[in-house]
Amino acid sequence: MFVRYRKLTNDGFEPHGVAAKIACYGRCGGVPGGHGMRRRRAGQCPLKPRCRWRIGLGTVDLDLPWPYRLKVWLAENHLEGGRVRQEHVANLGSIEGWLLPEFWEGIDPALVAAVKADNWDEHSVRARVGFWESAKPRLEQLSNRLDPKAFRLAIHQRIPWPLQAERELAEARADFRFWKGAYDGQIEHIEAHEKLIAVANKKIAGARANAEKYAPLAAEAARKLAKQQTGP
Repeated sequence: MFVRYRKLTNDGFEPHGVAAKIACYGRCGGVPGGHGMRRRRAGQCPLKPRCRWRIGLGTVDLDLPWPYRLKVWLAENHLEGGRVRQEHVANLGSIEGWLLPEFWEGIDPALVAAVKADNWDEHSVRARVGFWESAKPRLEQLSNRLDPKAFRLAIHQRIPWPLQAERELAEARADFRFWKGAYDGQIEHIEAHEKLIAVANKKIAGARANAEKYAPLAAEAARKLAKQQTGP
């Protein structure tokens, strides 16, 4: 028994955790040259076949692979009619290729850093945890036919098991991004309201100056009115 891998081309859904742009040639709405009749929504092209997304397109000039989803399964060879045939044994799951280290091999780290989003590690850890939570029990179910540990180590070479330190780091970064965003949002609210207060104070100062200027005129008008009402 052995492990098989297959790269499934992206089906038109937006890649998360990386800078990407839909590689549309004006066939769908929502982009320059589009017909505007069938708008894209939720990062998905409405056409069939869907327009594909391109990682790095429109951000930096990188010749990166097209997005793909890596499918993993187990197979076994057996003889049938004197010929060796391959039998499908079990699916182990799949994972987005751009969330794996192998996707970025051979590319300048500085350029990779420009394409990866700040939360790429969070997406990567979450995706790999999800894959292994599905694959591990399936391997254990076949323990009477294979060595689960040996197969986990083999798959680990392409889909690394997220170590505890890596999970904690990703979680810490996610917490930092969340609370930093919350803090920055409140600072923006404070600054916006301070601007409103500054404008209001300026208007108040102008109104107070006018009131002081009009006060003697209003008093004089009141005196004249009182004199007319009391008569000679």
